[in-house]
Amino acid sequence: MDNCACVIVPEDSFDYPEIYRRHDRIARKSHRCCECGRQIAPGERYNYAWGVWEKSREYHRCADCQSIADAYFCDTVPFMGLDEELMNTFVYSGEDINLLLKESSIQKLTKAARERIFDIVEKQWERSEE
Repeated sequence: MDNCACVIVPEDSFDYPEIYRRHDRIARKSHRCCECGRQIAPGERYNYAWGVWEKSREYHRCADCQSIADAYFCDTVPFMGLDEELMNTFVYSGEDINLLLKESSIQKLTKAARERIFDIVEKQWERSEE
């Protein structure tokens, strides 16, 4: 989360965990990304997170989804809702969609993550032209 563009900051209602750890791993077995649902194959790099909210939970996030989290979500621990949070912030609430295109954020994204972000921006531009 270092050098985050801080495009999305937590609301007061954000549910922070009591205990939280996360780190990158290389998969020894298949996992499912908690964000996009893609299978994380053995040998692939992914982000593992464990925390205690009301109970202990663990999450596996593919490198593409983790790059989105690192680029846009500062000081938060969002899981299972990155795309929804992006849509809520930029499409439905009227925030400037061009903030997603900040060079400092785009540089942190994987190629697949860049394509997802560009798709969100393109859809919003098309919507605003109607």
